[in-house]
Amino acid sequence: MYRRQRRPASNFFTLILLGFLAGMMYLVYDNMNQRSVQTPEITPVLEATIQQTSPTSVLSEATLPVPLATAGMAIEAEIFIPSIGVSAPIIPVFLDGESWNVSQLGMNVGYLQGTAWLDEIGNVVLSGHVDLRDGRAGIFRKLPELKTGAQILLVYEGSERSYVVSELMTVEPEDLTPLYPTDFERLTLITCDAEAYDFLQDTYQKRIVVIAERVS
Repeated sequence: MYRRQRRPASNFFTLILLGFLAGMMYLVYDNMNQRSVQTPEITPVLEATIQQTSPTSVLSEATLPVPLATAGMAIEAEIFIPSIGVSAPIIPVFLDGESWNVSQLGMNVGYLQGTAWLDEIGNVVLSGHVDLRDGRAGIFRKLPELKTGAQILLVYEGSERSYVVSELMTVEPEDLTPLYPTDFERLTLITCDAEAYDFLQDTYQKRIVVIAERVS
């Protein structure tokens, strides 16, 4: 009789033990399940970081070859544009970071360091002021008056190179495509557009570009 009376209690404790083990297993499973659900939330953060660091293309000093003739051309080179009365020496304009400092040009024409030089395959780029700070007209003031077919002469080391204007255009100040290298001899003249001067910002909003091809 005594043993028969203890069996229900034994079964009761067995059920409690099984319930406890089942509860522990549920807690472990639930904890693991929560971790697996939270893990994917990290992915969008990593993707956003990668997208923000995508590279951009810039035209810098490293992308522009420096011609060997730069040192000697400052004294011996001149430009003549008979149709608009331009006659001036050419002096070097050096890169200052990612731009060229033309503040000291005055009535000279500046050769932009890193572009091609005379007798080389490529794009020779020259710049001149449209107006001076004292109110006088700059050396390239009449550049917009050039016509297709007009002659441009460059004299260097006693020899004359002749170019003929093939295109005139107006571009944004940020547009650097006229400065890009070419696989043939080309001359590019650049100045500010006097008609696009902003008095409030004290800046020129457009650039005048003249493209010429060498003919002799």
